[in-house]
Amino acid sequence: MYLKYAPILLLLTFVGCAATQPGDSSPAQAINFDAVEIYLSRANLLGPAEFEQYKVFGEKLYSECGKVMRERHQAEIQNLDELPVARLESIQREANLVVHALAGSEVSFRKPGLNRNFFDPGQATLHFLVGAEKHSIETSLDSISEPFSGTEQKVKRLIESVRGAAQVMCGNKEFFGIGRREVS
Repeated sequence: MYLKYAPILLLLTFVGCAATQPGDSSPAQAINFDAVEIYLSRANLLGPAEFEQYKVFGEKLYSECGKVMRERHQAEIQNLDELPVARLESIQREANLVVHALAGSEVSFRKPGLNRNFFDPGQATLHFLVGAEKHSIETSLDSISEPFSGTEQKVKRLIESVRGAAQVMCGNKEFFGIGRREVS
């Protein structure tokens, strides 16, 4: 079960761990991600499931949203934006906190849903790409929108930071309990 996080531990071993300096709130050793990908979806009471998808790569943010009908994604809005340096640094910092939290403990996420009905817990998937390495989290949207663990809280904060960098997608200032976070 926890073996899927072994590559993260191995990556952190190769990257090395350095102590933080006083006043430095960054994790032990910062990793510069080539890309951070986020996929969110949830069935809705009045119609088909909705989805939002984000990909941060280089200094760009690709975002799209739409409906999932019969397991096919129909994008309604697609954007490609340049990220300001402060926003990119904030997202990288949040992604580092998540990866270090995964590597530092035995984390168990709840199963993702299937988006078949309103009571389904939805889906939240994150991918962190560093070189040829890809590390993933697959869980329910409900576990992120209502986090129980510190790691789930860090994942929610990362998703809210990325959502805050994008334009409001499909009119969703909040996506089933996940808001938007401004750069601090």
